[in-house]
Amino acid sequence: MKTRKHLIALLFVMVPLFAFSQSQKETVSLNKFWDNWFISAGGGVQTFIGESYRDDQRGDFFKFKDYWTPAVTLSVGKYFTPVIGLRIQGYGWSVYDKPIYGDNKIKYIGGHGDVMFNLNNLFGKYNPNRFFTITPWLGAGFNYRFADNDAPFTWGKRRNASINGGVLLGFRLTNAIDLNLEVQGMMTGDDFNNVVVDRSYEGIAAATIGLTYKFKKRDFEVCQPMDQALIDQLNGQINSLRNDLNACLAKTCPPCPAVNCPEVPKPATVVQGECPPAAFGVVKFSIGSSVITTDQQLNVYLASDYLKNHPDVNIKVVGYADKKTGNPTLNLKLSEQRAKAVTKMLADKYGIAQNRIETSWDGDKVQPYSTNEWNRVVIFVPQK
Repeated sequence: MKTRKHLIALLFVMVPLFAFSQSQKETVSLNKFWDNWFISAGGGVQTFIGESYRDDQRGDFFKFKDYWTPAVTLSVGKYFTPVIGLRIQGYGWSVYDKPIYGDNKIKYIGGHGDVMFNLNNLFGKYNPNRFFTITPWLGAGFNYRFADNDAPFTWGKRRNASINGGVLLGFRLTNAIDLNLEVQGMMTGDDFNNVVVDRSYEGIAAATIGLTYKFKKRDFEVCQPMDQALIDQLNGQINSLRNDLNACLAKTCPPCPAVNCPEVPKPATVVQGECPPAAFGVVKFSIGSSVITTDQQLNVYLASDYLKNHPDVNIKVVGYADKKTGNPTLNLKLSEQRAKAVTKMLADKYGIAQNRIETSWDGDKVQPYSTNEWNRVVIFVPQK
């Protein structure tokens, strides 16, 4: 009954946090089922927390360090948004208990399902290249204590529900791998160590260090909102043209002034595949991302098509990042990733020889465009 009350209290904490996390300042596109999965493994130490911390008959306290035993964890999870993730974690080994009846080693295994909250993305902007993240989590699980006939007093196997919580500190090593430091606690019933007194629960505290591998696709795509001022301007132009059209239809349109226009030359005949180099254009990227989106892959294809029809022309691929986001070090790395992503698509998908492609990147040192957001690009430069 006590554990059930604790589970209900846990829900009252998790639901407001989940609702608050949905009020993000940025909008991201929904990921697919197999996107943003990760797997983690860790090892460290754990200690049992129960009646054994105090011997009421002798009135002294046992040394805390005498209770540490090895701990291992294995986790699998997925982030559904930059803030909210779910995972399942297994853990176990044994914990040391020293009640007044004698020394005991409690062998057990357990597992719990958790809701994870990335505080950096919750209170700040989404940044997949952030070096340090803080992720508290809350969950509920189940423990299985093995029987032990060699204990000072025989006990049988037992199953207990648990409430789990902790904090995960992540340190980004590469795009795919994080170093993790995790501190967590498990609270379960008072009979976990087979000794029942006037307490309502017992528990285990653990600290582990490990690695997390993030499967592809790892990042979220931030949706760029439309400029409201631009929308209002376009709507104003549409309304103005509509009024002019209605006036002309009502025959109230004033006569147009006479204009002596020069003779317009006939358009040149365009041969398919003969686009000038300036038509290479650019490949645009979302903020903090080096992923070539589906709508931008057309620009890579057009560049490859021109190169196939002009074997005497090579190409330079130059990556950039906007100055108002991130910092110079991260932006230089991001522009490198963008340039290499375009080069890889030209070579691997469209068969352009690597010796015809020169790849470079300038980070935010060079801003090709006056509009900040336009500088999240890779630009094609033809080379004779």
